[in-house]
Amino acid sequence: MQFYINRNQQQLGPFDEAEVRAQLANGIVSPHDLVWWEGQTGWVQLGQSFLAMKPATGALPEARPAVSASSAVTPIVGEKTSGLAIGALASGIAGLFIGFTFIAAIILGHMSLSEIRKNPGMKGRGMALAGLILGYSVPALVVIIAVVAFGTLVVLHHSVEDTFKTINAQLQAAQSNTAPASTTNAAPTNGQ
Repeated sequence: MQFYINRNQQQLGPFDEAEVRAQLANGIVSPHDLVWWEGQTGWVQLGQSFLAMKPATGALPEARPAVSASSAVTPIVGEKTSGLAIGALASGIAGLFIGFTFIAAIILGHMSLSEIRKNPGMKGRGMALAGLILGYSVPALVVIIAVVAFGTLVVLHHSVEDTFKTINAQLQAAQSNTAPASTTNAAPTNGQ
């Protein structure tokens, strides 16, 4: 099992049980520091956890005392939703309507995922991923729309060009049919 320690608003770890016990015994960490491990609902003071108790000789590892909910401490870091993840999601949604906020969605999404990785008790990973997906989707949609619009204009250009060629040919044909006939019996100009 891996343990994380929160000391002075800084997360340390992961450590195994023996490392935490050794650090506590040597004064590297304090009983007032917070500890969290997978399956734990919140951060607890190290001094109130089973890690601070001396292991009984011959005791099985499964015989650890359970930490009650009343001994849980309000977490300083963890058990909260990442503000960066909320910002990523909001920017991603706004990017669908405003456009340029997709940049903020991408930046905040990556920052929040990094923050959540460093603090395993923090929530908001889904919001961060949704913000990233929306952030990357907006420019992709713009490119797709631009390619479709350009293709449509190219097709329309050829169609309009062909139409104008046809109209021009019809006008030339009409002009040649209505042109006045030239007379070949014109009077000579040299007096003959």
